[in-house]
Order: sequence, then structure tokens, then C-alpha cells
Amino acid sequence: STRKESSAASDVYKRQVHMSNLMNIITTERTLKIVSLKLLARCLVYGDAERNTSYISAIHYQQLVSGIPRELQALIDKQNEEKTYHNLVAFERPSVNNFIYQLLNYTHPYFSVPLLSQHIKVARLGNSDMIEIAYSANDPGIAYNTLEILNEEFVKQYHELRYGETDNVIKFFQEELARLGKMLTLSLIHIFRAHETSQDL
Repeated sequence: STRKESSAASDVYKRQVHMSNLMNIITTERTLKIVSLKLLARCLVYGDAERNTSYISAIHYQQLVSGIPRELQALIDKQNEEKTYHNLVAFERPSVNNFIYQLLNYTHPYFSVPLLSQHIKVARLGNSDMIEIAYSANDPGIAYNTLEILNEEFVKQYHELRYGETDNVIKFFQEELARLGKMLTLSLIHIFRAHETSQDL
């Protein structure tokens, strides 16, 4: 009986870890960056300055394209969302002067990865194997397409982790460790500076 209880407890623990891993895939920086870039490509391809579309409202599209530099405008293929996405990925550089980098890393309400991670809520429904993902935006097309792309990307990332090459799984966790390490380092720097400031007082 004790062996059965131990086995049942082990199964419950494994299930909880599995569900936690699933939920973490959704909110990783890697997943959200892909979602943001695919959403951006979709909005640039299907958006319209004259009328609301099921992707983005006319006013938000106008605001988006008004700031796009000329060299980036040339990379938008209005006939091909996938090509536009790959062009955006290739255009991005880790520089404060790079338009895509700014969209992904600063405060754009729809494409900022840090803001997206704050606004996407993931919860397990009771003890079931169901996950609820919640996100809202002041543009219905943006909200719907963000969730649709996130769902597609989640399935793809999960499949890669579950069935993919070991190298892909290792790369995924290395990226997450690097991101968390960077966050920890920044937090420690902040703590040390705060401590030095209090010592000076």
C-alpha cells in the first residue's frame, strides 16, 4: 500500500512538473520574441491605413507604419507574410538604433517582449491537463492574432522539446539559463549599488 501511495505521489509530482514546463514554454523570451515578430509581419502585410482589418485597426496600423524606416519598408512583402517575417528576423540587430530591436525590447504595447510577458496570463485549470491563456489588448485584431500565433508557436516549441533533437532541447534551456543569469546579474548590481548608496549616507 505504501508503495502504491509513493507511486501515486510520484505520478502527481511528474504531472505537476510537466504542466509547469508546458506553462513555462508559453512565457519564455524565445517564444514571445517569435510571437512578436510574426505578429509584426502579419500586421505589416495585412494592415490597412484606410480600414480596420481582422489583424489590426486602421489607426494602430497608421501609428505603426509612420515610424518604420525606409530600409525596413523595402523588406515588407505585402503578398507574403512568411517572407516578411524572415526579413524582419534578418533585419533585427541588438542595437538601440535598430527599429525592430526597439519594438521588441522597449515599450511598444503590442510588440514589446517584456510587456507581452507581463500581459499574457497562463494558468492551469484545476488539476486538469488544460491550460488557460489570457491576453487582452485595446485592438481586437491584435488580441486575437497574438493568441493565435502564441498557440501555434507553443505547439511547435512543445513538439521540438518533446520530440526534437537533443541539441534543440539543450539550446532551449541554455537560452533560458542565459536570460535568467542576465536578470540575476542585473538584480545583484542593483542590490550592490543600493547597498553602496546606503553606506555613503
